[in-house]
Amino acid sequence: MAFPNTTLVPSGGQILAHIFENRHTGLARGLFWSISIKFEPISYGGDEYSCSMMCEWIPWRLRNWLELDGRRLSVDYGEEGIESSFYLTEHDIGTHTELALRHQSENLFETQVKMVVDFYGFHNGDENPQMQIDATVALPFLGVLVIPDNLFPKPTTEQELRDVAADFIDLTSFRSSEPWMTHGSIFPPKF
Repeated sequence: MAFPNTTLVPSGGQILAHIFENRHTGLARGLFWSISIKFEPISYGGDEYSCSMMCEWIPWRLRNWLELDGRRLSVDYGEEGIESSFYLTEHDIGTHTELALRHQSENLFETQVKMVVDFYGFHNGDENPQMQIDATVALPFLGVLVIPDNLFPKPTTEQELRDVAADFIDLTSFRSSEPWMTHGSIFPPKF
């Protein structure tokens, strides 16, 4: 039984950027983008699954979020630190990913992703090292995320958050920061 990859229907997702560093691995502070797509539940092997795909750690140096318009990417897994994967019950590596963004309105971007997945398989005999996943869907750009615990020194005030963000983005194209979950702040886009 082959996985029904050609019947996947995109249902949503998001575009997000975050400012991140890891002193232990030598990763300098930078702005990294991620794109995630969710799919409608799919029936497979008698069960129903919610699948998703993502492309993350994209090191685009964009100060204004509108510069996402027309942005393209064609990359193999690990190239420039970029990681892509398809998720059924675990992450299967996207060995090659092509991505294109086109601004539609407000903070929405038509997002086209073509990913070649090294699908390890779920049922005996369904592995496919060249499984193609294609998706086109309108995704919102949510903003730029700052999680203080990921930075050193940790920004603790609104002004320190703004100073960190200003190193990477043009704050005039973003609204003031808002709380993100329980541990961070996000600068939503102005539109």
